[in-house]
Amino acid sequence: MDSILYIVVQLLGGCPYSIYLNTEEKNISFNGLDIEVINHSKNMKWSDRLIDSLKKIKTKYVILMLDDFLINADVKQDKIDQCINWMDQNPDVAVFSFASSLWKDIDDKRYEGFVLRPTEGEYRFNLQAALWRKKQLIKIL
Repeated sequence: MDSILYIVVQLLGGCPYSIYLNTEEKNISFNGLDIEVINHSKNMKWSDRLIDSLKKIKTKYVILMLDDFLINADVKQDKIDQCINWMDQNPDVAVFSFASSLWKDIDDKRYEGFVLRPTEGEYRFNLQAALWRKKQLIKIL
């Protein structure tokens, strides 16, 4: 775990945001990072733990990453800032996913570098690395 977090820190190049670790039993800290651990009972359902954690985070947007996804390149802060700006301008946008999908997306040319996912079909909702409007993620969960 420590070596993975070290790699993440190096790729982030210093994270300007708080990091929340939703876990059943871990506790971690790393110099230079604001990490808050939110522990839950093993008896809680996964989605209930995530909802509870999201409700404790006092921001409008969250970047959700699961423990089996790794950052493999430098994080582009300007891209994240642009997505936040777009979400501020359009309350109908729930998520900007930073991973490609497995289905035929619609290139509506509204948001440079991103495509629209179809509203019908398998896997239209996933937990790939993404910037979420927190209240929409909670609603979906």
